[in-house]
Amino acid sequence: MTRKRLSKEERKLQIQKAAKKVLLENGYENTTMENVISETGMSTGGVYHYYKSVFDIFYDIMLEGLDYGKHRNFENPEKDLNIFIDYQMAKIFDDNEYKSLFAMLLKGIDYNDELREMYLKLNDRYKEILSKNFERSSVPIEILDDSFLIFFVHSLIMGNESFVSLGSKEVFKENKEIVKKMIVLYLNEKYPSTKKNSF
Repeated sequence: MTRKRLSKEERKLQIQKAAKKVLLENGYENTTMENVISETGMSTGGVYHYYKSVFDIFYDIMLEGLDYGKHRNFENPEKDLNIFIDYQMAKIFDDNEYKSLFAMLLKGIDYNDELREMYLKLNDRYKEILSKNFERSSVPIEILDDSFLIFFVHSLIMGNESFVSLGSKEVFKENKEIVKKMIVLYLNEKYPSTKKNSF
């Protein structure tokens, strides 16, 4: 029986899946191409045909994470401020490997120039996704590019993921509604036109 030949995209996903496992176990700084190759079961040349570095794999994984969030949150045809806030809340509270990997990226941007560049590129892509999905909505366009809100949400993601052994996930879940109220309060204060929305 002959084995089905995987397409280029299927091969890349196979490598990404192996890399996710290794990254979550070792962290970005301690993950090597040799670790990833060993986890894939593929030949060295086979992996290098698709990816030249851990950075390249990690970037594609993060792009997949953006697509995951987009498909998860933007299927609702009603694109209003409530949907936007739900999207921010899902980024903070959903338990998935992409969030854990994104927190890893956030932790690295202060000391790793490559990761900082990756973050900036991903942030630009994130803004494109938001603009496309909310372009004909009632959400003020400035909100989609609000630096404080982006940093606030990313800080909460890091807090949620960084102190798991101390019970951070449980504490965050207990205070989920308060976090939402904080986001709503900020939007209402910064953008008075949002006050007419009922959350």
